[in-house]
Order: sequence, then structure tokens, then C-alpha cells
Amino acid sequence: MSRLRFNIRRQPWQLDPPFVIAGEVWSRIDSVVVELMDREGRVGRSETQGVSYRGETFETICAQLETVRKRVESGLSVSDLQVVLPAGGARSALDVALWDLASSQQARPVHQMIGLDHLNPVETVFTIGLKSLAEAAEEAVRKSAFRQIKIKADAERHLDVISAIRAVRPDADLIVDANQSWSFSLLRELAPELLRLRVSVIEQPLPEKQDEELEGYSCPVLLMADESCHDCADLEVVGRRYGAVNIKIDKTGGLTEAIRLHRRASQIGLKTMVGNMCGGSLAMAPAYLIAQHTDYADIDGPLLQTEDWPSPLRYKGGLVSPPEGPLWGGLHHKVPCPDGVAFGGSGRFEDGSHE
Repeated sequence: MSRLRFNIRRQPWQLDPPFVIAGEVWSRIDSVVVELMDREGRVGRSETQGVSYRGETFETICAQLETVRKRVESGLSVSDLQVVLPAGGARSALDVALWDLASSQQARPVHQMIGLDHLNPVETVFTIGLKSLAEAAEEAVRKSAFRQIKIKADAERHLDVISAIRAVRPDADLIVDANQSWSFSLLRELAPELLRLRVSVIEQPLPEKQDEELEGYSCPVLLMADESCHDCADLEVVGRRYGAVNIKIDKTGGLTEAIRLHRRASQIGLKTMVGNMCGGSLAMAPAYLIAQHTDYADIDGPLLQTEDWPSPLRYKGGLVSPPEGPLWGGLHHKVPCPDGVAFGGSGRFEDGSHE
């Protein structure tokens, strides 16, 4: 008899307006939702998008999950999962669902399992996709409650839109994300101007595996690896080319590796951001825990959608707080969401093994 019931389903979300970055446009996304139920009826669930630039789709993730169905139903452990599946959407879906299930079985919130005594509201960036100058500036003004703005850029649209946003948001902390669309020569040309515009971070300027020219380059603006850093195996190279890493649950293959990546990146002196691959509050929930100890948080995915899960994370201006009701991992504590307060800093997670 199976120890766990294993269900996979589709959760579609509409994005309005469509979200545009260098090389991709999304008007709808299809989340993979995994639900695990033990014999006592306790449930663990998760939501993932996978890693689209690595070719992952709803269909490919589901197919990969089916290859381990029997092992999951027999009671696959989190530690064995790290070996059975590679980093990516399928492993992330199972890893996060297993953490949620363990929380239900132990009647203990996941944040306590990983060494967090309490949860603070987290300051998130708001992301402005590729738009016209007027549209980008208007959105930056509308989102004046967000102190941190991430601006999507590509090889053609960069300084003009950044300048337009800076003109209307002199108060904002600006992050520029090129999504692998720049050349090294363009980066060197733009970096001094971005410094002048008080840009704090340039995220993934060059294509992954084509960023070796960054070694030895002293950029006047902090460089952050996104597509170039998936898990701990990438850190040796990333540490020579970047000063920060963007940790995403889907890239790392789950919360387990995300905790390790945060710890090791911090140990070698890299700044950290926790990001997202879009999706609802269920996809953001484990990232919210990582965000307790990162320098930056980009968990605004639900704000780009027309709908969200019941009992979603609470977004008030630029601050994110736990939901009022059950969502994931025991994350439904009524933490107040004060105005005008920013949380963050660096800290340590425990391994939090639940096996």
C-alpha cells in the first residue's frame, strides 16, 4: 500500500498587462501544483513554474515528476530526492511539498524547522517589465509605495527608460535586470552611466556560460548572477565574476538547496537576493522564508497576476507579511504589517532536516 497519495495538477494564472522581459512575453502562466497526502490525511503542497530558459514547461515538469511517482508514493525522503532528480522545477515541486507535509505531520511551522524563531515583514522590489518610456515612468509613479524598483532592460532599451524612471522616482533604490541581453562592451559602456543614475545592482547582464569576461572586471555597480547561478555547484565560478546571487526556489530545485546556497554564498562574501519565476503566493511562500536573511527580495509575482490563492501573502505597499489563513508550511501567523518599515539583513539558517 502506498504511503503517500501523489497528485499533480495545473493552475493557470492570467497576467494583465502581459509581462515582458528580454526575449520573453507572458500573458498567461501555468503553474505545476503538487499535492501529497499521507494515510492520516495530512497534506503537503507546492507550486512551481520551472526554469523556462532551460526549456522547462508544464508538460516537461509533469513528465519528469511521473518518472519518480512510485518512489514518491513509497515515501521518498528529502535527502534522497536531492540525488534522484536534478535541480529544476520537478525537484522543487516535490521538495517544497515534502517540507509542507513534514510541517503538517510535526505540527510545527517550516520557519521553526529551519531555525527562524519568528517572521518579520519583508520588503520586496516591484518589477517593471519592458515598456515604453511613458508607460514605465507612469508605473513607477503608481508604485510609489515600493522603495525598491527592478527595471527590466534589453540591448536596445536601457538608459532611456532607467533615466525616465529615475526622473520621477528620485527616492527609489533601482535594480536593473538585463536578463542576459547585453554584451560585455555594452555593459562597460553603460556601467558609469548607471552609477550616475544611482543604480544599486545590475542583474545578469551577460548570457550564462558566456560571462567569463567579467573575471577581472571591476564594475562600478554591483553585479548579480541570476541565470548564471542555480545551485551551490555554480558558486566557485560565480564568486569570481559577481558580487551577488539571485536565489530562486525553482532554480535550486527546492527550499533545501536554496538554504544551502544562501549559506555558502554568504560565507564567501556574496550579497544575496531571493527571487521568483512568477506564480501565486504558494510559489512565493518558501521564498518568503529565505527572504528573512537576504539583502534583497523579489517576491512580487502575485502582484503581476489578476488572481491569487485563497489566504495569500499580504502585500501592503512594498512590505510582504504572512497570510491570515493557511497557505503553506504553517505560514499563517498574524504578524502585523506596519507602514514604512524595511526588514532584511544577513543571518543563518539551520539545515532544518525533517527526516
